[in-house]
Amino acid sequence: MIRQQGCSFKHVGVDLDDQEFIDCRFEKCRIVYRGGPPPRFGGKTELIGCQIVFEGAAAATMEVLALLARNGNTELVQGIFRGLVGEIN
Repeated sequence: MIRQQGCSFKHVGVDLDDQEFIDCRFEKCRIVYRGGPPPRFGGKTELIGCQIVFEGAAAATMEVLALLARNGNTELVQGIFRGLVGEIN
């Protein structure tokens, strides 16, 4: 795992797979996750005005969730997210 600490990223593409970000700031970045080893975030890491993109295996997972929701299983998909992060208000 690659560790980034106290870094600032602005207007760049950043791959999340197999990276650790501690006290980093991302501003107007293209954040990419491909489904590899999940990233870690620590400290006060901020994402400001960023675009998050899922590619490869991560995109396939998102497509399965979208298909489930479009086929009337929205409660199931919402339950998955509630299980991950709790209630979102």
